[in-house]
Amino acid sequence: ADNFGASWFSTWTQLPALKGVVSSAYAVNFSENRDYLVSVHGNSGWRVWNLVEMDVHSESASSTHMMLDATFISEKDFLTLSDAPRLWNIQGDLKHTFPLQTQNSRKILVADDKRKFFTNSIGRALNCTELETCQTSSFPRVVIDFHHISPNELACVSLHETLFILDTRSGDTTYFESDDSCGIASITVAPDQQTAITTSQNSFAIWDLRSRSLLQTEILDSEVNLRGATFSPDNNWIVLNGTHSWYILSVADNYAMHHTLGETDVDEYCYKTSFSSYGKMLAAGRGDEILLWKAPSRAVKSSRGCKVPNK
Repeated sequence: ADNFGASWFSTWTQLPALKGVVSSAYAVNFSENRDYLVSVHGNSGWRVWNLVEMDVHSESASSTHMMLDATFISEKDFLTLSDAPRLWNIQGDLKHTFPLQTQNSRKILVADDKRKFFTNSIGRALNCTELETCQTSSFPRVVIDFHHISPNELACVSLHETLFILDTRSGDTTYFESDDSCGIASITVAPDQQTAITTSQNSFAIWDLRSRSLLQTEILDSEVNLRGATFSPDNNWIVLNGTHSWYILSVADNYAMHHTLGETDVDEYCYKTSFSSYGKMLAAGRGDEILLWKAPSRAVKSSRGCKVPNK
């Protein structure tokens, strides 16, 4: 039998934080080799951090437009999202501005094949842009959030908070069978592309993508305000982004809550956390620093985790 006591909790090791953040980080994202991290800070622009030297590598100037997301497309290039998507290199040089109006969008998502990216622009219509040709196609669906299942499939939350799968080649949609999707604000697909997690204000739900059916729902304390979720690349962990802390779920332990990171009374949060490519490190912004943790080397089952309040 498994025998994990209080020492289990020490396996999430907090690392030295990145200091000198100009304002709260709305999103953070690792490069694939984990040498760099990009963070975005609203009107204060973006920063690229060298994780070997633990210092700022390059940064942009302040902007009148809110910058809300960023993601790497290669080791040397990354995309940012503000009034328009922009492509930069890690030295800070602007390579291209895409002709899209995205000031109301909070998310930019690069497909697994690294050939295209998705945004939801003004009115939250979903756009797909080819990185090589810069051509954009739009889908006549208004979405709140979206996440890729494959290079040509997206799991989406509609404006009316219902779930559907979009085939980005044909434009065809397939709705989830359950009616229990009311209130959904975010969706994240697991790395194995078999399940997805959705969040609402103080609850999360696990969905089967093959049958498009609800597997389970958990309701947290009423004070919790969730802002999305992140799977680790090895599919061992899920991080729920809360207002005052981050909640760790163990996939191997039936999505039980096992740990809370960064508990604080300060009303600072990060819309988007990020795992490094092999799931060994977690990053999240709070206040004037970016927090880093080393993840456990493997998933564990334990009956001594933090119990999630039932319905």
